[in-house]
Amino acid sequence: MNMQLGMQAVMSQQLTAQMIQHLSILQLTNLELKELVEQKALENPLIDLIDQQEETWPTAKMQKGSIEADYGLIAVQQTVADFLMEQIPLNATDFERAVLTYLIYSLDERLYLTTNAAEVAQHFKMELEEAERLIHILQSFEPIGVGCQNSTEFFLKHIEQCENVPYYTKVFLTDEMENIAKMDIVSLRRRYNISTHEVMATIAFIKELPRMPVISLEEVVATVIPDVSVYCMAGQWAIEVEQKAVPGIRLHDVYVELLRADAPSYLKSCMRDFTTLVQGLDFRKNTLYAITHYLIEQQPAFFEKGPCALKPMRLKDVAEALQMHESTISRAIKGKYLHTAQGNFAMNDLFVKAINNVTTSSVCDRIATIIAEENKRSPYSDQQLALLLKEQGIVISRRTVAKYREQLNIPSSQKRAYLLLSKIE
Repeated sequence: MNMQLGMQAVMSQQLTAQMIQHLSILQLTNLELKELVEQKALENPLIDLIDQQEETWPTAKMQKGSIEADYGLIAVQQTVADFLMEQIPLNATDFERAVLTYLIYSLDERLYLTTNAAEVAQHFKMELEEAERLIHILQSFEPIGVGCQNSTEFFLKHIEQCENVPYYTKVFLTDEMENIAKMDIVSLRRRYNISTHEVMATIAFIKELPRMPVISLEEVVATVIPDVSVYCMAGQWAIEVEQKAVPGIRLHDVYVELLRADAPSYLKSCMRDFTTLVQGLDFRKNTLYAITHYLIEQQPAFFEKGPCALKPMRLKDVAEALQMHESTISRAIKGKYLHTAQGNFAMNDLFVKAINNVTTSSVCDRIATIIAEENKRSPYSDQQLALLLKEQGIVISRRTVAKYREQLNIPSSQKRAYLLLSKIE
């Protein structure tokens, strides 16, 4: 074997500590940012908190012509039901939205589901698998555990988010809750051939798991403070990156003179931290502004008509347009809310999937329309539906058509024909 030693130049990008802090600030919501700034002020004697009305730096806005908007903070109180309804995917069909709304209002005071998939399927005359899929969507909502059937399912959902879970936790939760309640350590130790320490550690872990608080769907649980607001005045758009919930910061007057003199290394370090924080806040504000500017350019109909007018859009599209990394865009919109005349929207939900530049919900609507207008005595097969969609510029496979048809709770062509014959007879 011939081995050689050589050198090769390789270019790579490494994140500096400053860049890492900028990115960490970028992903914070307004409330989280407020906590961070206040905590930094406690740690750094150079930071002086001030009222945002004093305008430490200009509020980011977009101007068209001579229009410039400067609006106060908009806070919208939310009930539990509002909070859950807001998490329904924007591309959900009207039918899916109706079922998910029904499921939300079928939650008890612990946000456990008081119905099951079979009852939901019967109520909406849908397939059991579809009912289970929609319940699974509900269970993906925040807070973790919403839509579970019981406390065991709630705990199992939580341990999916945990690290270092004791080996027997799942089986203890599923089969041994009675013995845990009685603290029957001997039975558990013998049944699973494990030590007393392992039993006690597992029980201790289970007891530390969170419990869902008793709460009403109508109880106000949160105040949504939009991170960005978009207004239209006299036909012109204006953007405001909302920061009035976050205290402004400036250098503390007492230390300014010390910094001009021969400042000790501690104060120099504090000054670097102050500068990094200011730059991070500006980076967050400018990034949110740039993303919103792009949204207005690409989705003008959304700002005028709401979610029904959303066009397909990917994180990659925004990243390329703004010359940023896709992960930076993802951090920027995570947990952020956009306020428009149509309401408050999670920025994440504005990115909808597409097929041939058409949203999946639009494809489903077209399939439903074609089937509604078909000859009932000779219904279209999935392959025929795929060909008809191709004529409209939407190229998808027969299998994909079948998947969307099933999501719409529409039977196959053979079953549709059979149902028609049954009615005639």
